[in-house]
Amino acid sequence: MEHEPGQVRASDKEREETVAFLRAALAEGMLTLEECDERQAAAYAAKYRDELDVLLTDLPRQLRWRTPEARAEFRRWGRRKAFVGLAVLGTLVAFAALTGGHFFWPILPITFVALLVLRRKAFRRMAGRGHGCGPHRTFGPASA
Repeated sequence: MEHEPGQVRASDKEREETVAFLRAALAEGMLTLEECDERQAAAYAAKYRDELDVLLTDLPRQLRWRTPEARAEFRRWGRRKAFVGLAVLGTLVAFAALTGGHFFWPILPITFVALLVLRRKAFRRMAGRGHGCGPHRTFGPASA
């Protein structure tokens, strides 16, 4: 068994991630069906991580976030973050209610967080409609 001292074996999970990345590249039109099939076969046959990296060298790294697995992980991360935020806000509200203060001070962080959430939703909505930064953006009525 010959292998170079710096090589690390690839796991099944890494092979599956590479195949998902290749499928996303196929869906984006960066690979032909034949190229994708060849690379998938090579990914499943790979023993070392270096062999997997070679299959992805000519594809943009941003494509990793377009795989279904990456999107699901990002959604899980967002839900955890939202849960922690709601727990902190609930603690602040409970503390304010128990102290019996005259000014309901937790309304300030609650309002701040609500404005951030609404702003993010508005940006996402605009991005979905093709609005955004860049040379394709037009201001005012479109001239034909």
